[in-house]
Amino acid sequence: MPTGAALPQFRSLEEYYPYYLSQHSSKNCRRLHVVGNSIILGSVGAALTQRDARLAALGLAAGYFVAWGSHILFEDGQTALEPLQQATRNPLYGFVCDWRMFADILCGRFVW
Repeated sequence: MPTGAALPQFRSLEEYYPYYLSQHSSKNCRRLHVVGNSIILGSVGAALTQRDARLAALGLAAGYFVAWGSHILFEDGQTALEPLQQATRNPLYGFVCDWRMFADILCGRFVW
């Protein structure tokens, strides 16, 4: 998305999801999102079994770092800030769509 461009308005999660996917057009970006989400899931699982919230916090930071970095590396950096901008508008949309894309990839709904 060009700098200074107005962010699109979305009325629903179903309307937002195709746009979210368009911001993850690179297979490598999506792959790193899968890695990042897997780190998060693993760390939350470890935190629960070890009863140590620090593991979850560390995993969340590492997972989001990998996912966000994928935009810089594989989406020409243009979408690296866009998810943060959208999150201020619809905080749950990006979160839900990230996990929906993760599930869609793992279920084979599109190539990763």
